[in-house]
Amino acid sequence: MKVSYLKKALYSVKEYFSKCQGLELRKRYDALILDIDGTMVRTGIDWGLIRKKLREVLGLDLPPYPIAEYLSQHGNALPQDRVRLAEKLVKEEELGSALSVERDPRLTTLMKDLKNAGYLIAIVTLRDEETARPLLERLGCLCYVDLVVTREVSTSRVEQLKEAIRLLRTDPKAVLFFGDHFTDREAANKLNIDYVLMPKRDDVKGVPPELASFLYNLL
Repeated sequence: MKVSYLKKALYSVKEYFSKCQGLELRKRYDALILDIDGTMVRTGIDWGLIRKKLREVLGLDLPPYPIAEYLSQHGNALPQDRVRLAEKLVKEEELGSALSVERDPRLTTLMKDLKNAGYLIAIVTLRDEETARPLLERLGCLCYVDLVVTREVSTSRVEQLKEAIRLLRTDPKAVLFFGDHFTDREAANKLNIDYVLMPKRDDVKGVPPELASFLYNLL
């Protein structure tokens, strides 16, 4: 059964689609792929502060791309002791945020209903296995997920999406991807899959009401 109060989410799916990607609302998807941080849950990690700390550690300003992706691609050109320290700093923040996440019954119910409705569900994240799965468990969603693609597989969102689609054995045209970063949009466009970007709300923690509204309308 759908949760009636989800209708009061900040954006209705029609309003948000019309403002963003202009997707066909009646289109049927077979698989949903979701990012975690900023998409499924806003953990409250202050990435701006982390970037300042990493600037001190690495001695350079990081570009606006995800930190894990940058370190993976350029880390070999940097002093390895500093790279290890940077990775440790990020990992500590991720571990702390995973332990602080609280279960939201809206999301748990929606994930259960989506699974019962026949959707395949995959997670792509730049977290590692050690922090991604406990976070999903605390959200009450891990048991409804078919697979989790972490940074151990790749730090490229394009490659993560390719791997998720391959393992799900589904048509890319039947996939809807949820992200929150401009690199998520770039990856989805490159693979020609439909996507939804959650609006940035660093001042609000927890499950984005926009996501709850979208998932509700897929049932």
